[in-house]
Amino acid sequence: MNPVKRLDQRGWGALIVLVALTMIIASVQPAFVQLQSIQNMTLQAAPIIVIALGLTPTILIGGLDLSVASLASLATVLMALTVPQLGPAGLILVVGMCAVAGGLVGFIQAVTQVPSFIVSLGALGFYAGVALVVSNATTISMGAGQSTLEWLGGGIFGLPVSFVLAVLLLVGSAVVVTNTVVGRRIYAIGASEPAAIVSGISPIAIRVICFSFSGFCAAIGGALLLARTSYASPTLADLYLLPALAAVLLGGTALSGGVGSIWRTLVGSLVVVVVQTGLVVVGVDPRVSNLVFGVLIIATVAATTDRKHGLVVK
Repeated sequence: MNPVKRLDQRGWGALIVLVALTMIIASVQPAFVQLQSIQNMTLQAAPIIVIALGLTPTILIGGLDLSVASLASLATVLMALTVPQLGPAGLILVVGMCAVAGGLVGFIQAVTQVPSFIVSLGALGFYAGVALVVSNATTISMGAGQSTLEWLGGGIFGLPVSFVLAVLLLVGSAVVVTNTVVGRRIYAIGASEPAAIVSGISPIAIRVICFSFSGFCAAIGGALLLARTSYASPTLADLYLLPALAAVLLGGTALSGGVGSIWRTLVGSLVVVVVQTGLVVVGVDPRVSNLVFGVLIIATVAATTDRKHGLVVK
């Protein structure tokens, strides 16, 4: 087997890229690896990790949730409106609503058999419209509700609390996906849904679980952004879709499904943040970052698409 392919299958490819990028950028700007810089990068990484985490199970089953960033933006608006009055209960309410919304998208996709990217694209437009209407197309300050989220802006062991929380959520999710029946069924559906159905696995239930988890993570990612900015916006998290998707794919989770892991998403997220920060360090306009991630996504999908099951890939 090709050594590069072997490294990638074992999940080391993205980690090697992460280390190499860090060393290259540090050689240009040594301050890149100083404590303050690392703290800033981990703070920036937290919402990307959480949103990418939500995307991972949907991609592992061979689906795609394009609505996750738009739902995160809507979550910030709903939190800004409910948390000042309800406190932590408002936060829990919004997270629950987003999980239900995600599960509904998964149910509709599984029942109608419409491609997930179409259903989630429709959900993206719906969430964006609701966020604009509810917020009156303006930003909303958290005001008194900021006290409910201020703990997320603190630090622990020299790292932002938001980053530690994101990693703990990822670790817990990795344990579930790796060691439970649900996790095994996720991989089974991603590898071959017809074979999974013959084995007695319900694809509807698994899709609902995966998309519900995506909605849950969208709300948590929105909360992390809200804690950092102190204001909500109907488009606050919209720009996180490409970086989060890039994080999953760069981590080695194949868009065709059945291959990858939660752990790889963590490494992929760190690669994304290093690229984002590195572009600024070397003097590239930050507005170019989405262009870079677009190219990375195309290149990664081209390299990981499974072409064994057909002569033509559409």
